[in-house]
Amino acid sequence: MTRLRKVDFFHGALANVLLNKGFELKGLADHPEGVYRVGRDGEEFTVYSKYLSAPSSKRKEKSIRWSFSFRPEEVERIRQLNNEYGNCHVAIIGSYGNRPGGELVILDMEELNRCIGGLDLGDRRWIVIWRRKHYRTRIYGNALSRNEAFIPKMQVMGIDVDVEEEAEDEDVL
Repeated sequence: MTRLRKVDFFHGALANVLLNKGFELKGLADHPEGVYRVGRDGEEFTVYSKYLSAPSSKRKEKSIRWSFSFRPEEVERIRQLNNEYGNCHVAIIGSYGNRPGGELVILDMEELNRCIGGLDLGDRRWIVIWRRKHYRTRIYGNALSRNEAFIPKMQVMGIDVDVEEEAEDEDVL
């Protein structure tokens, strides 16, 4: 019998979404878990993933936030992956905690830089996934205020990986 760790469920959720969209995954032997090479139709990209097993805050079921911090060494690892392999994406996965489900956001480098202000080394960087009832999931970070939060493209190599149904109310915050 194999013992499963909590991290296996989160990486499995990411793998499941990508596999269901027709991508092939392989781990990178010289990189820690949570880093994958993903391919489809002869093109490849790299995914660096992070997860939280519970929301950072809840407001009476009206909104949920997950706050992800990126230490300088993580920012450096993402920068190295992008330099070494190109076409790097960052997947951030937030679980609802004690109830089923969660949120998955896949950011390209442009969106990541927009949130955290670039990959220059320095202080910790952070990104917040913000889910409000009846609204699409939005993200912001240390380089953007909550009022500047945006809906991520959720596209990889031109393929839409968003499995969230379109919300009826698309008003700006």
